Amino acid sequence: MKKIFYGVFIAIFCALFIVPAMAADVLVPTASGNDVIVPHTLIETIDGWEEGEVQCAFHDLVGAKSRVPMNRRGNNWIIIGGHGADIHPVVVIDGKDNWTKLENLWSMTSDFVKYRDAGPCIHVD
Repeated sequence: MKKIFYGVFIAIFCALFIVPAMAADVLVPTASGNDVIVPHTLIETIDGWEEGEVQCAFHDLVGAKSRVPMNRRGNNWIIIGGHGADIHPVVVIDGKDNWTKLENLWSMTSDFVKYRDAGPCIHVD
């Protein structure tokens, strides 16, 4: 009987607290384990984003591992393995890279903005 009670308690706890927190909209890039969650508004800085493939470029990696597809979850996008890396979302439309515009949404002095030679990128510790 206790096992059933604890199982029901854990299920209710997860349904009420953990699942909504995972689905909550973020306003700025936010760490989630080894990943980074970014708001959909960043992707919308690219006209025609719906027609392209949303990816993330890792600035310190080369080759096949330097780009990963981003996954949409509600009004957020997930960058797998982005925590602690210099990253920048990009929308590829007709083979052309369209870099998202961080400066359209946030101050360039924000804690999660880092400057590289090519310009600002996201870095979430």
